[in-house]
Amino acid sequence: MKFAIFMLATFLSANVSSALGPNEAIRTEIKVLDPKDRLEILQFVNNGSSGVESQQEKIDNRYGNVGDLIYRYRESNDVLQIREVIVLPEISSDAQEVRWYAVVPALHRLTTVRVLNFGTERAHTLRIDVAGNEVQIVLRIPPGYDPRIMIEVYGF
Repeated sequence: MKFAIFMLATFLSANVSSALGPNEAIRTEIKVLDPKDRLEILQFVNNGSSGVESQQEKIDNRYGNVGDLIYRYRESNDVLQIREVIVLPEISSDAQEVRWYAVVPALHRLTTVRVLNFGTERAHTLRIDVAGNEVQIVLRIPPGYDPRIMIEVYGF
């Protein structure tokens, strides 16, 4: 069973690489935000940006969605563009906000973004913003938590 899962992951990685072409690169970036930067949300320059934010946030002291959050505008020809696992480098005694940002080459349009927690400690997803070929995710990590988060981005 483990071998089959490994082979599936290898197959998916190979398909993502071949779909992009040899000269195209996906760029991702993760940053733990300073308290002074927490209210600064990246503004996309593309027109027609859209996104989703946790509705739970309004009643839980801004801790965000306690489960997974998914932005979806499905297309029939969606292909996995990015699958990234995030593990923070250190545990903090304070709550942290983390911003994950990615750009897929301009020929691609992003249609689905999934933020999936696995493990016992969970990150709270505050928002997912999508604009053309860019995506931004803002997570809140409770004090003393060490979450494991998988981010999947689909598009064409």
